[in-house]
Amino acid sequence: AEQVAELYKKQRGLCPWCGCSLSSNYEKDHRHAVSRGGDNSILNILLLCKPCNNRKWARDEIEWANMNGKLC
Repeated sequence: AEQVAELYKKQRGLCPWCGCSLSSNYEKDHRHAVSRGGDNSILNILLLCKPCNNRKWARDEIEWANMNGKLC
């Protein structure tokens, strides 16, 4: 819980994908999906709003960024 609170603070309470305020309504997302070899360490976790987490699903963050025009 302490690590998640620190991550929330580092993200300034914002969803890193859409920029909306997370307030207390966020979901823990794996940057690299566990189903694809990722782990549960805090380094592999981002806090996302529910809509972004639902759309990202089990994609890793590079794949998701490419799909959304965030990477060339």
